[in-house]
Amino acid sequence: MRRILVIRMSAIGDVAMVCAALRQAAQTYPDRHYTLLTRPKMEALVQRLPSNVHFLAYGSTIDWKQYDMVIDAHSVWRSWGMDIRALLHGVRVRKLCKKRVRRWLITHGHMVTMPTMLTRYVQLLDLPQLTAPATDTAVVRKHIGIAPFAAHKGKIYPTERMERIVAQLAQVMAQKNENVLLFGGGEQEMAILQQWEQRYPNVISLAGKHSMSEELDIMASLRWMLTMDSANMHLASFVGTRVISLWGATSPKTGFIGLGQSMEDCLRLPLPCRPCSVYGRRNCKFKDFHCLNIPEQMIIQHVLTALDL
Repeated sequence: MRRILVIRMSAIGDVAMVCAALRQAAQTYPDRHYTLLTRPKMEALVQRLPSNVHFLAYGSTIDWKQYDMVIDAHSVWRSWGMDIRALLHGVRVRKLCKKRVRRWLITHGHMVTMPTMLTRYVQLLDLPQLTAPATDTAVVRKHIGIAPFAAHKGKIYPTERMERIVAQLAQVMAQKNENVLLFGGGEQEMAILQQWEQRYPNVISLAGKHSMSEELDIMASLRWMLTMDSANMHLASFVGTRVISLWGATSPKTGFIGLGQSMEDCLRLPLPCRPCSVYGRRNCKFKDFHCLNIPEQMIIQHVLTALDL
């Protein structure tokens, strides 16, 4: 088994976790060649991996004869079709078990144990465990990053309250002659972040200004990142930057905690109604998402105390 096709098309956070597992697999098994089949915009992640990890854009023609095994790390109908074609060409297939029953139990008040997604990706790749990348002591870390948005409403801290947090942290960082860097995407998000940049002297919005590769380089040099349960949480974790994350409708116990991230850095309220969703797509039955009512000072105190700022 030397030529392995790994399938994971989306989402960005999951691709980042697969890449973290692939990085260690490629180092552990240097005689194996891994090809990650994913969306074109994810190529920047693969470029940061060892030379025996290759990139294949989703939608490309696949020469099944090139591979000894297919690892389906997505396990949805789009990848199942590729699994069948691989089997018809005599290629072994190993598929991710998403443990949907356990997720359902957790979001319905049953606190069953749940292995992290990283753990399951590691098992797919025959690794004993996954370790976070060693911190590069040669890197001079400056500035802090904040990514205040996520894909779904149930995971987004109230915008007006996040602005107040940004303002207070900007004052602290100004005393160190450092900046608060804002990350986000989409026209509406970019407009909000641009407003914050204009209102506060040492706040800089990076939204829409850099490629993914450039943003990863910037994240890798930060003191820390404050994020939601979002893609940016996993991107910052992937490059070895400490992440403090805010959780509303979702929970790190459903398996989506970032690489190297501690439960203590996952800030959340101990409410009986949460988590109510795996991905944050569900509407709040109380109509107010009070699970996101995490006190502002609690967040500020945690991020400053935890990193001695």
